[in-house]
Amino acid sequence: MIDTGKLFVGQQRQFSNSLGELSLYLADDSGIVALLNKLIHAVQEMNKFHTISLDQASRTVIKDLNSFIKSDIKRVEESRYYFEKISADLYFLALNRNSQVPKSRPAECEETLNILSAIRFCFRHTALDYIHSVTTIQARKRHEILGTLHEHVYYYHQGTNLAQDLDPFLKDLGENLITIIADSVKLEKEMENRHIYVTNRIR
Repeated sequence: MIDTGKLFVGQQRQFSNSLGELSLYLADDSGIVALLNKLIHAVQEMNKFHTISLDQASRTVIKDLNSFIKSDIKRVEESRYYFEKISADLYFLALNRNSQVPKSRPAECEETLNILSAIRFCFRHTALDYIHSVTTIQARKRHEILGTLHEHVYYYHQGTNLAQDLDPFLKDLGENLITIIADSVKLEKEMENRHIYVTNRIR
């Protein structure tokens, strides 16, 4: 996305430069040059907003989302790993060992019961930690994603405001184009009869 955007910005810059060269070529027509200069300025402003938007996307959106994925989700995965390790390995081993201890050995029974209690205590805390990390990431994912996208869309909003500010200019440009097209069509019709003028002058 970023590379394609940079390519687009580069093409827009070349387009703006081409319009600048065109305005130099049409320097004798001040009305057209004024319109072209205003259009060049508008294209450059839009290009500036695109550049800012791309920079914002690369710095905040991608960075924040990568950070969210790499650090926060990694914490959930680690918490899940510890939860599964304690539940699968230690807790069930302690339960199994406790069930196999003969009741005739009270010291060994008490020791396995203490180990079972400690592992049960650890299991409960690990389960709570895992639930906490999953709940936290579920709650944070909404505002993390929406917050970064809000920042990104803000620059598009500024570009929209610029486009709305250009509405009077674009309306004026449209009216000028209609006039220029009408003049061009009129001149073309006059030039269709160019050979008649030559033959009339010869007689």
